[in-house]
Amino acid sequence: AYLRRDRTVLSILAFTFIGSVLGMPIRMLLPGYVSDIFGEDGSTLGLLQMGMGVGALFGALVLASLQMARRRGMLLAGSAILMGVSMIGFALTHTMWMAWLALMVVGIGSAGRQTLGQVLVQEYVDDDYRGRVMAIFMMQFSLMSLGPFIVSLYMEKVGPEFALGSLGAVL
Repeated sequence: AYLRRDRTVLSILAFTFIGSVLGMPIRMLLPGYVSDIFGEDGSTLGLLQMGMGVGALFGALVLASLQMARRRGMLLAGSAILMGVSMIGFALTHTMWMAWLALMVVGIGSAGRQTLGQVLVQEYVDDDYRGRVMAIFMMQFSLMSLGPFIVSLYMEKVGPEFALGSLGAVL
């Protein structure tokens, strides 16, 4: 009932849930994607995952250093858009170093989306409802397991590049 009354918190929660379902399957489906597209071993997968990690660390450090009193919602949306565009770039490339750069930008967008979503929910929710709303917010991590299942079925039908690219476009 509280979320129905508070449209701001509901909007932030909806945005973070959609971002998790569309943006996070790339992390869990990356091993199969690398095997299918790059045809290489675990070292390629490790390097590409490192790219996401470097980007996420960089994005988190930049966010921590910013003095943000306004426009955090726009930065949240910009992070999701950045993540979506870089997912499209990743899906279009077959070059290792370009894929690494694209995944680094995915990491930056992912850190921004996750961090700002949590900050905004905690800031806008009333103190009396914070625990319950954060419990709902944390449900997005369970949805991250549902996303790869659906996306993997989609990948079988249309191919891995198109599937990840279309997720990025929707995001």
